[in-house]
This record gives sequence, C-alpha cells and structure tokens, in this order.
Amino acid sequence: MGNGKYVAADRSLSVVNWPLAANRTAVGAWEKFQVKDAGAGAISLTSVGNGKTVASDQRLSATNWPLAANRTAVGAWERFTWIENSDGTVSLKAHGNGQYIAADRFLDATNWPLAANRSAIGAWEKFTVEIQ
Repeated sequence: MGNGKYVAADRSLSVVNWPLAANRTAVGAWEKFQVKDAGAGAISLTSVGNGKTVASDQRLSATNWPLAANRTAVGAWERFTWIENSDGTVSLKAHGNGQYIAADRFLDATNWPLAANRSAIGAWEKFTVEIQ
C-alpha cells in the first residue's frame, strides 16, 4: 500500500541475495511467491523466481533485517505471522526479530526494499495480495 507497486525478489539488486523490493509495475516470476505453512501458526514464502525461501536476514543488516529470497530451509528468520487487516490488506510479522515487514522508502526511495524494522502496522506495513 505504500507505493502501489508489486514486490519482487529482485536479482538486479543483488545476484547473490535476491532482495525483496516494492519496485515493479507488472507481475512476472520475480513478483510471485508461494505461501507455505511453516507450522505453529507461521507461514514461509518461497520465490517463484529462484525457488528460494524468503528470510528476514540479520546478516545483511543487523539494524533493518532486510528480506531476501536466499535460503534453502525454514528456520526462525524464514517464518512470518500472516495478519489480515480490517481493510482487506495483509501484514507480516517476522519471527526472527518480532518486527513488522515494511516497504521502506527511507532505506531506498527508488526501490522501497522490504525490511523487518517496524514495531507497528501503518501504510508501509500493509500489502495487497493477488491470488494467481
């Protein structure tokens, strides 16, 4: 909801980590994710673009925990709580650090990278899901 763009696992931003960013105007493989049951009320996300699991990855930034499609297994950093908001949007809460996922313009005003760095849900922490 922050900028109205699709989230992509964007190989062009990092060939190694495929960071997630809300920077696309159309849907292709990089903008598709499989939602999977990760047990105990959690979900995990797998990028259709590279087949890797999405993590809120403290190794990439201990402050912001950016999201990246760079894992082959599900652990705490790859688990999220799916929250259905009253306005029909969805928010995600990272299990790795207990923070909400934001499309964060302050980290990069061009690409709006996703990061687990918010303590509350606002406009940047809300996402519209399209089932395909």
